[in-house]
Amino acid sequence: MLHSIEEKLNDFIRIARERGYKLTPQRLAVFRTLVLRNDHPRADDIYQQVKKKYPMISLATIYKTLEVLMDIGLVSELGYREEGCRYDGNVNLHANLVCLKCKVIKDIDIDNLSKIESLVSARSGHTIIGSRVEFYGYCSECEGCEENIK
Repeated sequence: MLHSIEEKLNDFIRIARERGYKLTPQRLAVFRTLVLRNDHPRADDIYQQVKKKYPMISLATIYKTLEVLMDIGLVSELGYREEGCRYDGNVNLHANLVCLKCKVIKDIDIDNLSKIESLVSARSGHTIIGSRVEFYGYCSECEGCEENIK
């Protein structure tokens, strides 16, 4: 089930308190920024946005907060060779659509992903605790570009 932003924020607050993490306004702003954006931002993108409200925030604080969010399972890290790390605030089972030209990453919900996880688990004997499904190609804006045609 998809959660609202406020439900996600309340989950973050509850889990952070249970695990003894400090809840600063800056940490809450980082989390809120990440879950409001669906473009899978880099740490620097989050930093640029959060420092508008908190000019004294450091990039180190952004990274530390992202580590906390990953530790408590509310954010996942997406590593890309050329792009570096990007962060996904949607921890619900979904696929990512990655444009090979403009590097935009979009979420897409696919109903059968949980069935695929179950099938992989049954066939392999592994207990599946997570997965990452990505599709690569060209978004509608980049699809017709001449350099994409081979």
